[in-house]
Amino acid sequence: MGDAKMRCNECQQLVAKYTTSMKSHWMKKHKDKNQPAKKIRSEVNSELSEPKDKYKRIQSALAAAREILSQTGGA
Repeated sequence: MGDAKMRCNECQQLVAKYTTSMKSHWMKKHKDKNQPAKKIRSEVNSELSEPKDKYKRIQSALAAAREILSQTGGA
């Protein structure tokens, strides 16, 4: 599973989805311009295309753990 990325609408470069990464990118590439919030949009990782997918994976892992505990006589 890779890190989520952001795409700068000003230059289309992909930047890691961290505030410091975005600020650093803007300072280096576009320091002569203001950084409006609309200029950066999220590019969603295909594995996490919907928040429900992550929730489903977590629930599946918890169910598997409960199954293992019940088979081994755990709590």
